[in-house]
Amino acid sequence: MKALHLPQALLLSIACFCALPLSHAQDVLPVGKGSYASFPPPDAAKGKAAEMNNRPLFLVNADERPIPTNKWWTQLVVSRFAKELWAYPFRVDPSEKGLALYYPQEWKREGNGPVCDLPLTVTGKDFRPADSRAKDWSDWLVSFRLGETPDRFIDVTIGEGMPYVWLEYRGVQPVLRLPDDKGTPVAATFFDRAGRSATLPVSGDCVGITYGNRSYGIFAPDGTRFAAENGAI
Repeated sequence: MKALHLPQALLLSIACFCALPLSHAQDVLPVGKGSYASFPPPDAAKGKAAEMNNRPLFLVNADERPIPTNKWWTQLVVSRFAKELWAYPFRVDPSEKGLALYYPQEWKREGNGPVCDLPLTVTGKDFRPADSRAKDWSDWLVSFRLGETPDRFIDVTIGEGMPYVWLEYRGVQPVLRLPDDKGTPVAATFFDRAGRSATLPVSGDCVGITYGNRSYGIFAPDGTRFAAENGAI
């Protein structure tokens, strides 16, 4: 009787042993002409690898589309607030204060980068975003959201080599701040579409701003009222 039961027990043990690795096998996920594993090997998913694999992703829509990991804006996906997004000629820095827009005019003496000062800060009245999240992207453009709540946010679109920043407001009153390097408001002059000097408040679809040897054009829906108050517009 023992001889009859031994092979059955042995076969059961082998079957269980073989089933274990199969139940945890990686799936091969095809992408284009290549593929990738569904998760890192168990012996590799430790320390920094585990941190990278389990880190939160800052996305507006957590869908299944591939996420680029080597773009100039990838920091938007893996950081609460991305820093130094070089869209050229602008550099933009999202933060809990809004969006700081830099227009560098010269290089540092050390030669390790341009001088970024006198930011134009794009924000909203009583607006305090919780984070910045990638919303959409293409070869040249990226859109991201500065969100406070589902009903209060600013959607931003920038692109490499594009001298424009597109902003869409939802539930937020637009505010532009012109601080110096220490956060103190600086004097600014204004001009209309024809380049003539203008005095705020004005109504229309655009106004020009010059401060710190930089000039910007602000475009908005027709009938928008542009007014200055406490160092902000």
